[in-house]
Amino acid sequence: MNRKMKRTFLDFETKAEVIKKIKIGVEKEEILQKYEIGESSYYKFLRHESEIMNTLKKPENKHRRLFKKLKNEYLDDAVIKWFQQTRDRGVLVTGPMIREKAKVFNEKLNGPANFKASSGWLSKLKKRYNIKCSDIKGESFTYSTECIEEFSKSLKKKIINEKLLLENIYNADEAGIYWRTIVSAIQLEKLQGNNLFHLNNSNDLITVLFCSNASGNHRIPLLLIVNEDESACLENLLSNDENSEGKKKSCLNELSSLGIIYANQENSRICQKIFKDWFEEIFIPRALDFQRDSKISGKILLILDNAPCHPAIDELNAINKNIEVIEIPANVSAQLRRTHS
Repeated sequence: MNRKMKRTFLDFETKAEVIKKIKIGVEKEEILQKYEIGESSYYKFLRHESEIMNTLKKPENKHRRLFKKLKNEYLDDAVIKWFQQTRDRGVLVTGPMIREKAKVFNEKLNGPANFKASSGWLSKLKKRYNIKCSDIKGESFTYSTECIEEFSKSLKKKIINEKLLLENIYNADEAGIYWRTIVSAIQLEKLQGNNLFHLNNSNDLITVLFCSNASGNHRIPLLLIVNEDESACLENLLSNDENSEGKKKSCLNELSSLGIIYANQENSRICQKIFKDWFEEIFIPRALDFQRDSKISGKILLILDNAPCHPAIDELNAINKNIEVIEIPANVSAQLRRTHS
């Protein structure tokens, strides 16, 4: 009697992992057994390789398993972008805040008049985009002074025990900027309805990565992530930049006349690939050059928050033995920004 095979639904990140193993020659039977999938899924992943890889370009999709056609996909896109931008600014996001914002966006997008942004809708949104309880205030943990003090003590102990110099301690963080939205508060108050909504056009967004050491005497060049239109403008500047070698490093380009590095990304947001390229090709060489020029030595420490656009800490730490990356706990980073802003 044939036993019916249990259906296994893999998320897109795992599907990409399967494809990579197939490409490097891992035996088919080994893959089928490890991931508990059938031959039909095995070949289906190969047929849809480009679709799977394109889906993974958006970090929020990596834990999704299936894509059902949404009644209003633009609403989902608007809510998720708002959620990411608000959370990345260090603002505590609550479930009711998401629901209220969804109703506003639904009205702006001329969505269904009976849309209520119910708790059921919120639950499904969180599941679709892998929004964990810890991402939303009050659903898992609270931001407390105890957490901040614990992390601060741990970091101070590390600095003392390992005799780390302030010149060797760096912090990097990203910020989204709507570069066309440079208007006064008075002008902003005069904007109403759709005019205000259109200010947050994704085509006007750039992401900037800032990085400096604790002593403030070494700043890594700004990293800009721009879309295709803005990238074309920078390419024109690059061709006229006599001080720049015009040398392309993976997805990164350097425009030395402006003292910036830039990368082209469809949604103008940083992703794990861009961050890893920046870490390997910009941060590490510049930090080591600064050590040599300043005649200092010792381990270099880079402090990051827990943003999903960062590769795994173990992956970064395996690149250079003289450079260690540590992550600020999820329940500390946003509150630290609010405390010191």
